[in-house]
Amino acid sequence: MRRSLEIVHNAMHGFVNMGSAHVSFRDPFVFLLHSNVDRLYARWQTDPAHPERLDPNVVYGSESTDARINSNIRPWSGAPPTTRPWAPPENQQVVKTYKHPTVVAPPRYDTNHPAIQLVVANFGYNAGGWRVERHPRLVVDLTGDRRADIIGFGNAGVWVARNNGNGTFQSPQLAVGNFGYDAGGWRVERHPRFLADTTGDGRPDIVGFGNAGVWVSRNNGNGTFQLPQLLVGNFGYDAGGWRVEMHPRLVVDLTGDRRADIVGFGNAGVWVARNNGDGTFQDPQLVVDNFGYNAGGWRVERHPRFLADTTGDGRPDIVGFGNAGVWVARNNGDGTFQAPQLMVNNFGYDAGGWRVERHPRLVVDLTGDGRADIVGFGNAGVWVARNNGDGTFQDPQLVVGNFGYEAGGWRVDMHPRFLADTTGDGRPDVVGFGDFGVWVARNNGDGTFQPPQLIVGNFAYIAGGWRVDMHPRFLADISGDGRADIVGFGNAGVWVSISI
Repeated sequence: MRRSLEIVHNAMHGFVNMGSAHVSFRDPFVFLLHSNVDRLYARWQTDPAHPERLDPNVVYGSESTDARINSNIRPWSGAPPTTRPWAPPENQQVVKTYKHPTVVAPPRYDTNHPAIQLVVANFGYNAGGWRVERHPRLVVDLTGDRRADIIGFGNAGVWVARNNGNGTFQSPQLAVGNFGYDAGGWRVERHPRFLADTTGDGRPDIVGFGNAGVWVSRNNGNGTFQLPQLLVGNFGYDAGGWRVEMHPRLVVDLTGDRRADIVGFGNAGVWVARNNGDGTFQDPQLVVDNFGYNAGGWRVERHPRFLADTTGDGRPDIVGFGNAGVWVARNNGDGTFQAPQLMVNNFGYDAGGWRVERHPRLVVDLTGDGRADIVGFGNAGVWVARNNGDGTFQDPQLVVGNFGYEAGGWRVDMHPRFLADTTGDGRPDVVGFGDFGVWVARNNGDGTFQPPQLIVGNFAYIAGGWRVDMHPRFLADISGDGRADIVGFGNAGVWVSISI
């Protein structure tokens, strides 16, 4: 495409030469030709119907091996004197050649592109030595100001970088000398850790499933925490024999009292430890003799399980993707559940051939009616089973012919995908971290979606060199405007792109 336009461009320079190729710019026709070439090329670069536009070798054709195309270009060469956007305030310190995705296909032309900024020089692979297999990191509002803070479970314990209220962050502070790799001996492969409000004050506490059971460190309301307390002598590696690779555990409000309860998918089924209302818990009770390792034969590597409100009563139900499809056990409102029912004959290991290592599945309200719908990233793209409003579901529909294993070549081990509200309309959009950047398919409000658009040429497998096993990425509102922003834990620390 570029070569075809270049041929016309060069021919016109010769036709209106006036003795010099540069003097030819005095002819208005040549100026108009340049403008139109730029316009046509810009339209092609942003047209999702032409995925080849993102392949530098297609764009540059026979010139792909030219040394000038493959050399670093200013201002992204890093060579002094440096200017924007390499220098502040954008500080986009990513070396680029003419083949870089943001050069080949700039994401936007008529608006300022959302900048990617390094906001904390810590919590990163190189900056701090943080590792996915050792150090969980989360982005969540700790203080109740509706602006997410950064929390990391490091070697020495729990570190917190408070949000300043404007999308920038304070320096990390050690908030709890426990729950860490060295401080307490916590391990990702043994000890799940969560943030959940156990007291009803609107500020999440730290909940960790350790060897001896469930430990809770209460939030003081300002991003600091009290000392951990052992509140349940079960659900632990030693206390109960719970295993990450066999027994998923969650911390979620089951009764609508705004205080999180403990839910575990054990050998015999689903166990619940009800919150007493003061942040302490009752003894675990077996509430469903299914969805378990022995009770039903459910496996972590085959059968995702979630808690989501499918009926609109404000209390989450159990949703499991089994062999035969999607099973739902409705919440009775008191932390007990009805018997599971098969609701959708698809999205399952046998029913549809869905695989954990290929096909992410989520349960989230797409339409704003307060009732969760089913979303699956399949081979052909994104499938949705709309909630009928009563906890039953419509047949799955293909809503986006992208973000899939075959449709787009998306891979679980390379391309994280989320559902998050990027526009502030209360309905989540599809957000995918692809090869060349972050793609968003906006929600139309009815469970269908617009075609994907490249919104940030970074945070991606090729664009930026981000890796699932090195660089966690999240969607969270850090500016308080109700729109999800991109937060990535890269090599140099925490990078942010604010939604605009």
